Amino acid sequence: MVAALACVRNAPAERTAAALESGWGPTGDGMVCLSVRSAFDLYLSALALPAGSEVLCSAITIPDMPRIVREHGLVPVPVDLDERTLAPSVAAAERAWSPRARVIVLAHLFGGKFDLAPLVEWARARDIRVVEDLAQGFTAPDDRGSPLADVTFFSFGTIKTLTALGGALARVSDPALLERMRALHSEWPVHPTERFAKKVARTALLLGIAIPFPYALLARFCGARGLDFDRLILSSIRGFPLPPGGHLLAALRFRPCGALVDTLRHRLDTFDPGRLANRAAQGDWLADALRGSASVLGDAQPLRTHWLFAITTQNRAPILAHGRGIGLDITAGASNIAAVPRPAERPELPPLDAERMMRGIVFIPAYPEVPESLLQRLVSALRDDVARSDSASAER
Repeated sequence: MVAALACVRNAPAERTAAALESGWGPTGDGMVCLSVRSAFDLYLSALALPAGSEVLCSAITIPDMPRIVREHGLVPVPVDLDERTLAPSVAAAERAWSPRARVIVLAHLFGGKFDLAPLVEWARARDIRVVEDLAQGFTAPDDRGSPLADVTFFSFGTIKTLTALGGALARVSDPALLERMRALHSEWPVHPTERFAKKVARTALLLGIAIPFPYALLARFCGARGLDFDRLILSSIRGFPLPPGGHLLAALRFRPCGALVDTLRHRLDTFDPGRLANRAAQGDWLADALRGSASVLGDAQPLRTHWLFAITTQNRAPILAHGRGIGLDITAGASNIAAVPRPAERPELPPLDAERMMRGIVFIPAYPEVPESLLQRLVSALRDDVARSDSASAER
């Protein structure tokens, strides 16, 4: 409702953005963008690195991030992750490093956070800039990310913790670089309010099918018709759907419309920390309940809020069948999260652990609105699967 009313008001984009930036970043280091992708594009444009420079990346991220690196004439190099912390180690960063490395992008995954200090110390010794990607790690309106990072990005897309159906905030520590980003940004057109209004309407429809009973019916319908259920859901929430051969940077280079910024400002002003605490508690309960039955990704992260609850398994079919049979919006894999591709320029650096995790990843809804009874049924079914597997192994 708030987003719909914002579309009707259609506040001036520039004035609304300036007010939000001054409120969120009173020291003048904040910037509002259409998306984290747009902010990252601006950042690389302002840096103007020599062609062929390398950008080290957490080995699991959204596919558009390494694609943006490529479109700037740079080389994305994956830094492999530890399954329990979902963080790159200093040793992995050292393996990925070469004299051409200029930036490292550290992504906090699935609503968890890790300590940047060891990697920042490593990067500073090699004159490498540190980008902190907190698109999945928002925890509070006054969260400004790690002060150790050169740049920090926050996302407020459709399925994020604090969704405004789009928008991003960036904290940039270098004033001169921020000014270059602002100058480039001012040349971009404003994203049409009509497109934001269409997203508002589409999201309202998706919320209607997220209720367990219609969700289960839709899953069964897709199965009966041979349709890819995961692809249907994920394509519906994708922030920047592109036609085949579409140019990514052209889709990103817009300033957010006033309606989007207005919606984001309202969401920040009315943030409910109680819901985040409840989600973290629900996720922690589920992680404990699944211990011994499934491998929970990031279970050793210092801070976990479970924006996404992810497990990895060698056989995804049983858990998908169990979850969808009781109406849980459970998905296998994700078109919007993937292992960073092996770089042709650095064939010795396949992110083996990240690729293995993504081959077996399953996302389970652990947000507070999901009845605990449904999650308990899923846990019981998985325990039964493990018990049957152990019994079969013993008989052999």
